[in-house]
Amino acid sequence: MTKWTALAGPATLGLVLAGPAWADLTAMQVWDSWRGQIESMGMTVEAETEADGDTLRLTNMVASMGVPETEGAVTARIDELTFTERSDGTVAITLSPSLTVDADLTNSDSGERAQMAMRVTQTRYS
Repeated sequence: MTKWTALAGPATLGLVLAGPAWADLTAMQVWDSWRGQIESMGMTVEAETEADGDTLRLTNMVASMGVPETEGAVTARIDELTFTERSDGTVAITLSPSLTVDADLTNSDSGERAQMAMRVTQTRYS
Protein backbone atom coordinates (compact mmCIF):
# COMPACT_ATOMS: atom_id res chain seq x y z
CA MET A 1 0.00 0.00 0.00
CA THR A 2 2.78 2.43 0.87
CA LYS A 3 4.39 1.97 -2.54
CA TRP A 4 1.25 3.11 -4.34
CA THR A 5 0.77 6.02 -1.95
CA ALA A 6 4.32 7.14 -2.74
CA LEU A 7 3.48 7.31 -6.41
CA ALA A 8 0.29 9.32 -5.92
CA GLY A 9 2.14 12.64 -5.56
CA PRO A 10 4.01 12.48 -8.88
CA ALA A 11 0.92 11.12 -10.63
CA THR A 12 -1.08 14.06 -9.32
CA LEU A 13 1.73 16.38 -10.43
CA GLY A 14 1.15 15.07 -13.93
CA LEU A 15 -2.54 15.93 -13.68
CA VAL A 16 -1.74 19.43 -12.45
CA LEU A 17 0.59 19.95 -15.40
CA ALA A 18 -2.20 18.82 -17.73
CA GLY A 19 -4.69 21.15 -16.03
CA PRO A 20 -7.16 23.60 -17.54
CA ALA A 21 -6.26 26.61 -19.68
CA TRP A 22 -6.04 29.91 -17.83
CA ALA A 23 -7.48 33.24 -19.00
CA ASP A 24 -6.79 36.86 -17.98
CA LEU A 25 -3.83 35.91 -15.81
CA THR A 26 -0.14 36.68 -15.83
CA ALA A 27 2.54 34.05 -16.32
CA MET A 28 3.58 34.46 -12.67
CA GLN A 29 0.01 34.01 -11.44
CA VAL A 30 -0.33 30.73 -13.33
CA TRP A 31 3.01 29.47 -12.00
CA ASP A 32 2.10 30.52 -8.45
CA SER A 33 -1.16 28.56 -8.76
CA TRP A 34 0.60 25.46 -10.08
CA ARG A 35 3.26 25.67 -7.37
CA GLY A 36 0.55 26.05 -4.72
CA GLN A 37 -1.25 22.94 -5.97
CA ILE A 38 1.97 20.92 -5.98
CA GLU A 39 2.92 22.10 -2.48
CA SER A 40 -0.59 21.36 -1.19
CA MET A 41 0.16 17.67 -1.93
CA GLY A 42 3.07 17.84 0.51
CA MET A 43 5.76 18.24 -2.12
CA THR A 44 8.55 20.80 -2.10
CA VAL A 45 9.27 22.64 -5.35
CA GLU A 46 12.52 24.21 -6.46
CA ALA A 47 13.32 25.82 -9.81
CA GLU A 48 15.54 28.47 -11.31
CA THR A 49 13.30 31.25 -12.63
CA GLU A 50 13.90 33.97 -15.17
CA ALA A 51 11.33 36.60 -16.13
CA ASP A 52 11.71 38.43 -19.42
CA GLY A 53 8.82 40.67 -20.40
CA ASP A 54 5.74 38.50 -20.91
CA THR A 55 7.62 35.21 -20.44
CA LEU A 56 8.48 33.32 -17.26
CA ARG A 57 11.01 30.53 -17.79
CA LEU A 58 11.70 27.87 -15.17
CA THR A 59 14.64 25.52 -15.50
CA ASN A 60 15.77 22.54 -13.47
CA MET A 61 12.42 22.20 -11.70
CA VAL A 62 12.42 19.55 -8.97
CA ALA A 63 9.34 18.52 -6.99
CA SER A 64 9.97 16.03 -4.21
CA MET A 65 8.36 14.54 -1.15
CA GLY A 66 9.25 12.22 1.66
CA VAL A 67 6.97 9.24 2.12
CA PRO A 68 5.55 8.34 5.55
CA GLU A 69 6.59 4.95 6.95
CA THR A 70 9.62 4.82 4.66
CA GLU A 71 13.11 6.14 4.43
CA GLY A 72 13.45 7.81 1.08
CA ALA A 73 11.63 10.10 -1.30
CA VAL A 74 9.86 10.47 -4.61
CA THR A 75 11.28 13.12 -6.94
CA ALA A 76 9.97 14.54 -10.24
CA ARG A 77 12.21 16.60 -12.54
CA ILE A 78 11.38 18.85 -15.49
CA ASP A 79 14.23 20.49 -17.41
CA GLU A 80 12.28 23.50 -18.68
CA LEU A 81 8.83 24.98 -18.21
CA THR A 82 7.83 28.22 -19.94
CA PHE A 83 4.78 30.43 -19.31
CA THR A 84 4.14 33.07 -22.00
CA GLU A 85 1.42 35.70 -21.74
CA ARG A 86 -0.63 36.11 -24.92
CA SER A 87 -2.35 39.28 -26.10
CA ASP A 88 -5.78 37.67 -25.64
CA GLY A 89 -5.26 37.28 -21.86
CA THR A 90 -4.31 33.62 -21.91
CA VAL A 91 -1.00 32.09 -20.91
CA ALA A 92 0.73 29.57 -23.18
CA ILE A 93 2.55 26.81 -21.29
CA THR A 94 5.37 24.80 -22.82
CA LEU A 95 7.15 21.88 -21.14
CA SER A 96 10.31 19.99 -21.96
CA PRO A 97 9.67 16.97 -24.17
CA SER A 98 10.10 14.69 -21.14
CA LEU A 99 10.04 14.62 -17.36
CA THR A 100 11.40 12.04 -14.96
CA VAL A 101 10.06 10.57 -11.74
CA ASP A 102 12.33 8.61 -9.41
CA ALA A 103 11.50 6.82 -6.17
CA ASP A 104 13.84 5.13 -3.74
CA LEU A 105 12.00 3.90 -0.67
CA THR A 106 12.83 1.56 2.18
CA ASN A 107 10.09 0.37 4.52
CA SER A 108 11.03 1.50 8.04
CA ASP A 109 9.67 -1.69 9.65
CA SER A 110 10.55 -4.50 7.25
CA GLY A 111 13.57 -3.00 5.51
CA GLU A 112 12.02 -3.92 2.13
CA ARG A 113 13.26 -1.61 -0.61
CA ALA A 114 11.38 -0.34 -3.65
CA GLN A 115 12.95 1.63 -6.47
CA MET A 116 11.41 3.15 -9.56
CA ALA A 117 12.64 5.28 -12.44
CA MET A 118 10.12 6.59 -14.95
CA ARG A 119 10.41 8.93 -17.94
CA VAL A 120 7.26 10.54 -19.31
CA THR A 121 7.47 11.95 -22.83
CA GLN A 122 5.03 14.10 -24.75
CA THR A 123 4.85 16.02 -28.00
CA ARG A 124 3.25 19.33 -28.80
CA TYR A 125 2.42 20.31 -25.24
CA SER A 126 1.87 24.03 -25.59
